[in-house]
Amino acid sequence: ALGCIQALKCNTNKCPTGVATQDPELMQGLVVEDKATRVANFHRKTVESAFEIIGAMGVERPSDVERKHVSVRIDGARVMSYDEMFPSVEYGALLHGAAHPSLQSLWEEAARRGREVATEAFGCRRWWLAGGRPDACRRD
Repeated sequence: ALGCIQALKCNTNKCPTGVATQDPELMQGLVVEDKATRVANFHRKTVESAFEIIGAMGVERPSDVERKHVSVRIDGARVMSYDEMFPSVEYGALLHGAAHPSLQSLWEEAARRGREVATEAFGCRRWWLAGGRPDACRRD
């Protein structure tokens, strides 16, 4: 709607349509007054389409959309919801060792690495044990 032609020069300040540039000469190609209505219409139609999709999911508001409402085609014969692909983890389950074994092992590995990094960075293990307090490793 704004006139982007996908020239892939956004980061070069050489956008040929003037959409993504600070160069005054190139900016002349973008007449804001002409594009404002097109951008507003595009945005309005995008929001309308999003609400149609949300309605087709059987929910009333975007905030009602959950992982179970979003599906992904795995291959030519299988479709799975995000809820099936990424099961919920009960509150506190990782801290209490009660999560699915694959998630629990990832959590424990991250904790182990975190302790190693903290020990290396601060030169002592007390930093980790004290909950990351900056004064935990001060030498008196």
